[in-house]
Amino acid sequence: AASASQVAVPQLLAARALDRRRLARGLRALAASRPDARSLEAFDRWLERHGQSAAAVERFWNVVLVSALSETLDRIDVGHARKVFVAAFLANREGCKVRIPTVPLDELYGGRNTGWLQTRGAEIRLQAGVERLSVDEGRVSRVELRNGQTLAADEFILAVPHDRVLSLLPAGLAEDPQLSAVGRLESAPISSAHLWFDRPVTSLPHAVLVSRLGQWLFNRTQLQGPHGARSGESTPRGDRESRYYYQVVVSASRPLRELSSDETIARIVAELKAIWPEAASARLVHSRLVTEHKAVF
Repeated sequence: AASASQVAVPQLLAARALDRRRLARGLRALAASRPDARSLEAFDRWLERHGQSAAAVERFWNVVLVSALSETLDRIDVGHARKVFVAAFLANREGCKVRIPTVPLDELYGGRNTGWLQTRGAEIRLQAGVERLSVDEGRVSRVELRNGQTLAADEFILAVPHDRVLSLLPAGLAEDPQLSAVGRLESAPISSAHLWFDRPVTSLPHAVLVSRLGQWLFNRTQLQGPHGARSGESTPRGDRESRYYYQVVVSASRPLRELSSDETIARIVAELKAIWPEAASARLVHSRLVTEHKAVF
């Protein structure tokens, strides 16, 4: 908890009175729906049926869901929308708070978990690429590493991106009807624009960008110190002390396929300068656009 700041999701109070009432009715209707009988109706259709205005959809429902699920509202069903709003945000008084990491994720999740496991007798092996799992008499009995080494064990947990599962299984197991279905899972991309300026763009630690190409801005210099690049992005060469590092995230970033990296960066920078007047005089020193094409299954 000490390594994260807390912020509230977009507030209903920022909306007009009419939209606030509509939003409240929509949230009540979503909460009253049956979680054990998930509707496959697209959530944009559900919102239309429940009288949500275009402004409410764009500035509230879409802002939350595209970030939480990395999908557009026409590709989200009612059950998954309910999971986000009811099971998460409305579950308790603290449910509406979002935690923003102030340390790199590999430090937040990697180092602490590694230490916890090692104190309990676990051996951690890094850079140990797996070639395949082997089956004997109907059970996975060993794992073959890419370096030719074989490891035997009583139990195995296959925890890899879904698109790698079938390639790690022997043919007989990969063709099992239940397991082979993993090959039909679709995925959604997430893109991040990493931007270094010669001066501050905003003093906010983070911001939600509404009705823009970019959706979330993180002030990495403020959140993670003056070098702010410990999240996997190397700081550009030069006078590093004068660099101000911001990350802008675009979830469900399929539309970016139509733009070049330079065009995407230019549009996002123009948006920042339109939002914050002080950004108008900031010079973009360095930039990088990174897309994880299969970020969310």
